[in-house]
Amino acid sequence: MANLNLLFWLSLMPATTAFMGENHFAPVPVAVYGIDLVLCAVAYTFLATKLHHLHGNDTAFAKALGNDRKGKISVALYAAAVPLAFVNQWIGVAIFVLVAAVWFVPDTRFSRVLEK
Repeated sequence: MANLNLLFWLSLMPATTAFMGENHFAPVPVAVYGIDLVLCAVAYTFLATKLHHLHGNDTAFAKALGNDRKGKISVALYAAAVPLAFVNQWIGVAIFVLVAAVWFVPDTRFSRVLEK
């Protein structure tokens, strides 16, 4: 169920991206896009938590996931970007790009655990 929740919010990304692009990055479409990103991030966190509980604390998955600081920071940044989009939409867009850049850097948590 948690996976379907994440997939649902991800399926809205094309529509919210088009809404933002067609309106030339106006504040409301940027905020709507940000809300979708927040919901995607919350759904990802929920899925990761469910998987952690399913696998248990002593498994390789749980050890690799750790406290998922990167995921929690992403949720907080996305949540901050939504109201900031009404101050200046480019601040919101910059935060979206920042979070994407953070996730673009390869995450070595799982590869380190698998190498052991």
